[in-house]
Amino acid sequence: MLRRVARQLTQPRNRVIARNFCVAAPKGVYDKSKIRRLIGGVDEAGRGPVLGPLVVSCVILSERASDELATMGVKDSKKLSPARRETLYDEICKWSHVVVTRHLQADEIDRRRAEGESLNAIEVNAMLEVTDLARKQLKLRYPSGNLDILCVDSCDIRADRFGSHFEKALGPGVAVLSEHKADESFTSVSAASIVAKVQRDWALLELEEAYGVSLGSGYPSDPLTVQYLQQIFDDEGNAITKVPSFVRQSWAKKSFGQQIA
Repeated sequence: MLRRVARQLTQPRNRVIARNFCVAAPKGVYDKSKIRRLIGGVDEAGRGPVLGPLVVSCVILSERASDELATMGVKDSKKLSPARRETLYDEICKWSHVVVTRHLQADEIDRRRAEGESLNAIEVNAMLEVTDLARKQLKLRYPSGNLDILCVDSCDIRADRFGSHFEKALGPGVAVLSEHKADESFTSVSAASIVAKVQRDWALLELEEAYGVSLGSGYPSDPLTVQYLQQIFDDEGNAITKVPSFVRQSWAKKSFGQQIA
């Protein structure tokens, strides 16, 4: 099923691709008389792998939509099978006001880290970007709609410090809830987690089809991923051939140099 959907990603229904951003245009099955507050959720997939993109997602939905998705089983994407994530992905796009994702490619991450930007800073900036775009899309589609609450999954050891970036960007009109493992506490973050994970899975499948290789999950603990990396790096994690742009070279020695020996 994943391979079938991956091939369709180049012409997805109700989706516009531009500059590494993906903006969904949900049909809106919710009852507008029961919208109540609007809740945003932000999360990522692919922070730690050596292959493929880091995908960041922002989902904005009503309280009623959040309740509906929770009853459908929307929860932390890591606790769901790939097939179940895809089914819920469709429901999330159908029930949400706005869904925005940002794909940060491996070579972009390498470049920015080489310029001195930490991975945490890269992730925060990407999350701020998708949140800002999601709010703008919300205003375009629902001029009277305002984001009331934003829930974020903190990648900082201090969740309050992480949340302060969003408080500063959003202003006093939006309540920011920043927690560790927020995808286990807030349906909106669970939804964003699923969207990010599904799109990352699609991206890896497209890479496999384009290069004719097996990449596995892209994490250095995956034997298929290690097998692929052994064709590119020596036992010390040094490149022995041209490194494809989807390989995160900044992880080479630190993350898998010893594992591919």
